[in-house]
Amino acid sequence: MNILTRRQWLSNAGMTVLASKATLLGMTRRRSPEWLMIVWCAHSVARAQELKVRFDQSYVKQMIRHCFDHGVRSILWRGSYVGKLTYPSRTGETMGQLEADHFARQGFAGKGWEQTLASFNSIAEVTSEFDSLKVALDEVHRLGMRLYADIALFDRFFPGLENRFFDEHPECWVLARDQKTYYRGIPCYAEPAAQNYVLSEIEELLACGVDGISLSLESHAGHLEVFGAGGKRPDEFGFNPPVVASYQRKHGIDIRKQPFESARLYAVNGQLFSDFLRRIHRVLNGRRLLVATTLDGYVGYGGVGGLQSGERTWRRRQPLDVMPAYRVDLEWDRWMAEGIADGLMVYAPVGEAIAQVQKIKKRLPEHPVYLIRETDSQKYQKDYRREFEKVSAGLLDGIVIDEMKDYHPHPQPWCRLLPADSLRSARARMASGQRTVECG
Repeated sequence: MNILTRRQWLSNAGMTVLASKATLLGMTRRRSPEWLMIVWCAHSVARAQELKVRFDQSYVKQMIRHCFDHGVRSILWRGSYVGKLTYPSRTGETMGQLEADHFARQGFAGKGWEQTLASFNSIAEVTSEFDSLKVALDEVHRLGMRLYADIALFDRFFPGLENRFFDEHPECWVLARDQKTYYRGIPCYAEPAAQNYVLSEIEELLACGVDGISLSLESHAGHLEVFGAGGKRPDEFGFNPPVVASYQRKHGIDIRKQPFESARLYAVNGQLFSDFLRRIHRVLNGRRLLVATTLDGYVGYGGVGGLQSGERTWRRRQPLDVMPAYRVDLEWDRWMAEGIADGLMVYAPVGEAIAQVQKIKKRLPEHPVYLIRETDSQKYQKDYRREFEKVSAGLLDGIVIDEMKDYHPHPQPWCRLLPADSLRSARARMASGQRTVECG
């Protein structure tokens, strides 16, 4: 006889209600929810060093196996560290040793910068010892998982992690109206040279054997005016020649010299960005593409608006008070309708995230729609729990967990958020001798 405790009965009843809501919404689960994990290699190295654990091939394999044991079946491996890479590359620039006066030459001094120098050099040393991307790929494929190479498209500058290509081609940063002043760190993907650089990155990753590409929107340069990296006023950037030409063709106005409508500029930026995604889709030649978007349907960087845009990614529930210095509309409905992307990843602040992302899912019933969620804030653990329960009940296709930095100590917050059956499966494998990392 199966006797349920009161807590178990209430839990089961709650999940039944959630499933019923999914049915009423016309979104009954056709498949089990997907759990995807972002692994940012450089952050994982830094965390291992904080814990005085050696980051080596065994460490990488154990990270992957730990994710697998919890039901994660796709890894989004971010091998870049802003403008540098943590894996061997002929296209990009791999992290190397910075000279002792690297930051001082740029006018940055103090104990914090000394610590940053030591950290960056230590990460560079560790990642030069083996090809972490290859090790991760081999382990992922051994376990029957997928590995997407995650590219943060607008994260190309932080002191010490400069991107050589874009710094040597400043016309590929987003430009001000004078077409000379640039926003360092935020590329303009209307520029063919900027597109070609990323396509070369992708082609190299495909040759390594990745199963697909994921495109993220996070950026260290979102509000870096203190480093001379960005703007302060709305619509201060985004006047690159291809954008100017496109706006003039559509609306008959030279936005460098004449008043213009901001909404039209944002739309032009979005259309040109979609053109770029079409090129990526063709290069992938059948391999999968996941693309991030926001609830508001645009992304922006620079100034107060850029700061609020970053906050809106995770916690800010109210719309922006002021537009960023650079904004690009995200035509996610067009991407999916044309088959440019295979899945959509949505940034949404905690609180009503599931209900908000469901509005997008309703418009894309045949396509995977995932919530992107950080899970390490103690303040929001109850919110995270509710979100994971709702996704487990079928209200969305899955969650992209941002991010796994390490597997010590146990359990991490995300470990407890995944369904209990995932952990039971992990414990069963451990009991049978397939022991990896045990969670409490």
